[in-house]
Amino acid sequence: ARMEDAVLHGCVPVLTADDVTPVWGDELQYERFSVRVPQSQLARMPEILAAISPRQLAGLQRELASVWTRFAYVADKWQGAILNDTLFTSAIKHAYVSQHASNPLQPLKSFPFEADAFHTLMAVLYGRLTMRESA
Repeated sequence: ARMEDAVLHGCVPVLTADDVTPVWGDELQYERFSVRVPQSQLARMPEILAAISPRQLAGLQRELASVWTRFAYVADKWQGAILNDTLFTSAIKHAYVSQHASNPLQPLKSFPFEADAFHTLMAVLYGRLTMRESA
């Protein structure tokens, strides 16, 4: 849950557990929006993180902007309306970013509830069901 919290706060996640598949690990390309530090290199973590250039960090943040909603459970318009009325009318609004290809870092005007964690889970389960049926 800590990684999800980091993602929902707009932070690039740092993965430190070897041989662990993170949530949506089979569906999302984590290498595009996170940093993996092998457990054997944990003592070097400050050095490894300091070596990430501002340009690389901006790229990770840009990719994170395109997937962060997959970690939020806002499964319907009612919940989306509550989120829009609370978070998106406050200063926190500017921490959330959109999925617009032209400018992925612009603030959202509303939450894209159809691209939340619940809908991602349903898509994953549907894909597994159709694979099972075709086998």
